[in-house]
Amino acid sequence: MEDYSRENPFLWFVDTKKHLAALNREGAHPSDFHPEPVKAIVVFTDPDSWGRDLQIMTDVLRSTGVPGEESSEQVVPIYCSNPDFVWMSEFSVPRFAQGAFTQCLRMLYRQATGRELEVTQYGKPMPGTYHYAESLLEKMMENVDGKGVPDAIYAIGDNPAADVRGANNAGSRWKSVLVRTGCFMEGENDPVDPADIVLYDFPAAVDLIIKAKKE
Repeated sequence: MEDYSRENPFLWFVDTKKHLAALNREGAHPSDFHPEPVKAIVVFTDPDSWGRDLQIMTDVLRSTGVPGEESSEQVVPIYCSNPDFVWMSEFSVPRFAQGAFTQCLRMLYRQATGRELEVTQYGKPMPGTYHYAESLLEKMMENVDGKGVPDAIYAIGDNPAADVRGANNAGSRWKSVLVRTGCFMEGENDPVDPADIVLYDFPAAVDLIIKAKKE
């Protein structure tokens, strides 16, 4: 995205002066910007520059793949890796995460085109993430004892909307364990996505799992 913005400074006004100065030093000109059509957008994490990336991604998604060439339908697919709306940092309340960025992008695309943005979503709580994890566990356990995956798979997390919801919908062998170390800190359980087990922290969850395994 940085290279894309640098090659055409007028895509995002905040970077215009900086990138124009760089182009002048290199002897280039914004009119020389003739990008190859974008085939797809892949978002691995929320970006550093939300404003710039929301602008350029909206331009691309409403185009034929080249910003400025408008299309009557969504031509460019977009793949996102993490739907979490918030995450917990050292600050006292959760911070916006990649899911919030995606929601902003959906809204801007809808406002600009009148259409809903089609997004292929990966990551928790999407079922594919848990099915893939289960398949990896099966292969690992076959190499360990040849017995396959145990009857219970414990998914430990601090985000009810991601960790707990995903585990609760992944199948009967999955057990959701909610810990009070992040997005969830207060209350008996989450009212929207209640976990099978609620504990104080990760070590407590590990102790419980080891104890259950021994019984």
